[in-house]
Amino acid sequence: MLALSQYNSFASGYSLEIWNLSQQIENLSLTLSSALNSANNVFRRSFEQIEANVESESRKFISENTAAENAFREWENINGKTGYEKFRDIVVHVSRVMIPSFNSFLQKVPRTQRIQEAAGRAQEVVTHIESGYQAFPTFNKLPSPSTSFPYEKYGKDERKYGEQRLIDFLKVFL
Repeated sequence: MLALSQYNSFASGYSLEIWNLSQQIENLSLTLSSALNSANNVFRRSFEQIEANVESESRKFISENTAAENAFREWENINGKTGYEKFRDIVVHVSRVMIPSFNSFLQKVPRTQRIQEAAGRAQEVVTHIESGYQAFPTFNKLPSPSTSFPYEKYGKDERKYGEQRLIDFLKVFL
């Protein structure tokens, strides 16, 4: 019996109450679970912000497309030279500045569904702008009035351009 009481007196300093240990483990588990949930929420919000940023950049292409359409309308209805120059400047800006920047950004972000859709919309807009630019006819300056091609001078010089086939057609009838 003496040995048992000596053992109990020695071991009592190192004993743990299972109830207290279980509660500490449960508290640690709850803390870890809460930290994981917070980290998961931060990670999810980060992805959503990246997706929103890509969509925002994609909308900039749509804005450039709207500006290109306005430039085309100006070319067609107001001032051909100015409209064409505006359209050309938009094409240069999109191809030399926006596309490389957007592609560089896309290489650094994950390929989620939203990001792929936004990149697809941007590509559609770029294709539309490029096809609009290709639709501009090649204009030649109207020849000066002569006996073989008489016409009355009117309007500003920058408006005296036309497609060669139209100029040739006019020459036949004049």
